[in-house]
Amino acid sequence: LDDNVKFCSATSNIFIQGAGKKDVEVSIGEIRRRFGAPEYQSSSVVRKLTRFPKTKIHEFERNLVKSGFNIKVNEDMGQATTTTSFLLEADALQLGKDLTKLTSSELSLSVLAAIVADSDGDR
Repeated sequence: LDDNVKFCSATSNIFIQGAGKKDVEVSIGEIRRRFGAPEYQSSSVVRKLTRFPKTKIHEFERNLVKSGFNIKVNEDMGQATTTTSFLLEADALQLGKDLTKLTSSELSLSVLAAIVADSDGDR
């Protein structure tokens, strides 16, 4: 399947207080990337990431198989060998857009350059 095809919807991890929860789309491509390097997530971790309820594990696994995934992928890898981000790609993109908007309207390039120069000395 094409990476842009919707796999499911999930509740976003980021929200503005008072605005309520927002659902975001999770694509086949995101699922494929979660199974691959560097994350190597198992299907149970991806299920949690997409917030599929425990009561619907079989439905989730059927959806994975229907989409061409092996539900046993990375099953034998311990959590220590995986990298886990519970930020959905849609959430990360929104945070990036917000940061771009903030930095372009609130911080000048000279201020950003000074911040980067200062943080480089912290290493």
